[in-house]
Formats: sequence, structure tokens, C-alpha cells
Amino acid sequence: MDAASLPSGYAHTGAPPGGIAAPAGRPPSSSDPGPALLSADEEADLSRRVRAGDAEAREEMIARNLRLVTHIARGYEGYARGALGFDDLVQEGRVGLIKAVDRFDHRRGCRFSTYASHWICQAISRAIDDQYRTIRVPAYAGQLVRRAARRLEEMTAELGREPDDAELARDLGVSVERIRETAAVARPALSLDAPLIEGEEGAAIGDFVEDTDTRSAFEMAHLALLRARISRAMQSLSPRERQIIRMRFGLDHADEQTLSQVGGEMRMTRERVRQIEKRALRKLRLTLGPACEG
Repeated sequence: MDAASLPSGYAHTGAPPGGIAAPAGRPPSSSDPGPALLSADEEADLSRRVRAGDAEAREEMIARNLRLVTHIARGYEGYARGALGFDDLVQEGRVGLIKAVDRFDHRRGCRFSTYASHWICQAISRAIDDQYRTIRVPAYAGQLVRRAARRLEEMTAELGREPDDAELARDLGVSVERIRETAAVARPALSLDAPLIEGEEGAAIGDFVEDTDTRSAFEMAHLALLRARISRAMQSLSPRERQIIRMRFGLDHADEQTLSQVGGEMRMTRERVRQIEKRALRKLRLTLGPACEG
């Protein structure tokens, strides 16, 4: 994004490629929440003005939603460790926010925060993935990972089991060493001991991974990518939704609990627990799907 595409009053201050700097005269700061979020009426008014080409309305809509960017960026700190710092995540999130402001139409009946979350999430995810690829994965490896991922699923269905490295390499026409080298560079820097939700105790990412001794090198790289996506997806849930998912699916080294058991512990009806669980699972599916894949 070049300077001409930035809103008036914004200037480059050494932001990462594709990032947006803070307003001129004020350094970017992750601790500066900015103005209060907009009400529904304010969103509608600003949306109309932005679509009419009002530059001041566009600037205001961006500034009034910077707290949303900061909130979402915090959820990516663990996943981005070693690739991007928190301020970089905020800068990348602002890119997504600006896209959301330019595309938002209040007449569709969606609140701006809901609409913008997708664009912010997408911008941050892509920046992290691009950085990992820049650091870790040569172009040939990225192509081979995609081919191998597709054939791994197909061969598992054909064989009734997962192929080992030799079988996968033979099918792809490459050496076993090439498969293992590709898996090594494709594996994200993600600790299995890291909590599923950054900053919270409880289930760790490694709790959902079987013994690695019997798994192929490529499969382990594929699982690492999947674990990163799951960790990212859980960030889209509210604390109450996360707690219900943990209890219902036994994510904290405990047995799965029934709707009634969860309701008893959380002081809500069985039906209310079911509704929240359904909503949380829908969020996870949306986040894990292509819309927020990055």
C-alpha cells in the first residue's frame, strides 16, 4: 500500500510492508486505545458519508475502531511469536480495518465490528503466514507442501491408513529426504507446551496430538499448521464460549460434560448452554474455514 492510498493525516513511520502507520504526529502505540467505539447510529451515518466520498468520515471511522484492531491483534501474539511483534500485528490489522471501512455497507444489517473482524483477521493472518514463509519456507517447499497435503488425504482414503514418508515420496516422485526437508521447513515455530488460549492456563496444544514416533515427517508439519489454526480459532470465542467448549469436549484433562452438568456449574439452563455451544461451534467453523484462513 502506498502513501496515496492512505487516509489523509496518516504517514509512513517505518511500518512493515503493507502496514499502516499511526496518524501523523503520534507514534503508533499498542497501549493507546483511541476514541470510543461507534454506536449503531453513528456507524450508519459514517457509512453513508464514506460511500459518498467523505474523507473525514473515513478517517473518523478508522480512528474510532482502532481498539478493535488492538483487541484482535492480542489474540495473535502467541501464534506470531518469532515472526511479528505486537505493534507489527496492530499495523497489519489496520490494513484490514481500512479495507473494511471502504467496503462496509450498513444497509446489510451487520454491525461494523462483526464485518471488520474478518478483514482484520485476514490481514494479520496473511502477514504472519507471509513472514513465516519468508523466514522458513522456500518457494519449492511451499508448492510441495500443498501437493503433499492433497495426496496425503487422498492416499489415506485409498489405503485405509496414512502413508509413510517413503510411500508419499514415491507417489510424488521425490526422495524421502526431500519430503523430510520440506516438512522441517514448513513446520511453524509453535511449542506443543503452549496454552491453547494465549495467557490462560489449561489445555495445551500438545494435548491434542498423538504420539509423534509413528507419524511421518510431513504429517507432523501438517499437524503443526492445524494446531496453529485451532489456537487461532479459539481466540474468536468469548470467555464464556471457550469455557463451555472446554467443558463439553473435555479440553482440560477432564471428562466431557453433559449440557446439564455444564449448566449446573455455570448457573444457566441446559437449553442456554446448548445455544451458546452451537454459536461457539459456528464461530469456530467460520474461523477455521476459508473466510479467515489468511
